[in-house]
Amino acid sequence: MIARATEPVSAQREVPSRATFVFVASARSNEIRVFALDAATGKLEQTSALPIPPGVTPLALDPRGRFLYAGFRSDGPAVVAFAIDPSSGRLERCGGAALDDPPMYLATDQTGAFMLSASYAGAAFAVNAVDPAGRIESPSIQRSATPPFAHGIRTDPSNRFLFVTSLGGDAILQYEFEARTGRATPNDVPLVRTPDGCGPRHLAFHPSEPVLYVNGELDGTVRSFALDRITGRLEPLATASMMPDGDAAPWAAELAVRSDGRYLYASERRTSTLAIFDLGGPPGALRRCATVAVEDQPRSLALGSDGRWLVVAGELSNQLTLYAIDASTGALDPLQRCAAGDKPVWVVFADVPVRAERQ
Repeated sequence: MIARATEPVSAQREVPSRATFVFVASARSNEIRVFALDAATGKLEQTSALPIPPGVTPLALDPRGRFLYAGFRSDGPAVVAFAIDPSSGRLERCGGAALDDPPMYLATDQTGAFMLSASYAGAAFAVNAVDPAGRIESPSIQRSATPPFAHGIRTDPSNRFLFVTSLGGDAILQYEFEARTGRATPNDVPLVRTPDGCGPRHLAFHPSEPVLYVNGELDGTVRSFALDRITGRLEPLATASMMPDGDAAPWAAELAVRSDGRYLYASERRTSTLAIFDLGGPPGALRRCATVAVEDQPRSLALGSDGRWLVVAGELSNQLTLYAIDASTGALDPLQRCAAGDKPVWVVFADVPVRAERQ
């Protein structure tokens, strides 16, 4: 055994500034499971399970890691806010609000002052204010109709522009976003078309370059777009397939970009695989460098904020797998498999601020 050098006294007394949790929404067992991650050992431990009403689908996190939001599509569309206990990750309901339409996707703006929701069934998106205590205010500030099957919604890193995907309309809608009021106004170029049958689903931004990535649910692609930081307009850059060899009909699910911007991960449900793309070329370039078999029907995946971890939830396997990410290659090393409830449909990583203790 190799002896480690003795750490300075100051280092020994340091208290972690953040705790890391994984939250999993399970649609058939009507619960949100909470797992704590030990970053030193790479181990997940389930700490609690919160019973919830039927119909949960999307989860979203407050940008500061204080609140978790859950969208419900049964018994009246709604979004519910939960305060996160920093010591255990335990969730405590702190408010809820009715929505006009069943939410398929939730996200806050970059400040956490507004909740954004996209509705597949309602063909619309909405904006609701969020008060300082994390509670969603109702009624909505804005509800706007979209082409069929609105599926994803995000503001860009500058919080000046808002984008909504229309799966049925094969389009990405472009809006100017007023961060003071939460109002979204159609850009002078209101949308960007994708090829017929693409089915744009979810959105992910590069952490440092003006590039937006979108997965095509129906054609099994990842597409990159250049984002004009002045006008908020998108221009197509590149397209790459996430599909492994074979004749399976695509059914893409989720995508996420590692925090250093070097790799993108995209899940595909029909083949139960995850594609890894190298983003190291010119801005927007997509090079698929690996395809990995993962949990059965991987509807949701999430990346840790430090780029070291990835989790995938299998909607049919009812399991969650934690992977360590190789920093230089983006490759995945499976570390642990955990029961995730019945039909896990959404998973998020959360870095929660921990109050420093007195020494």
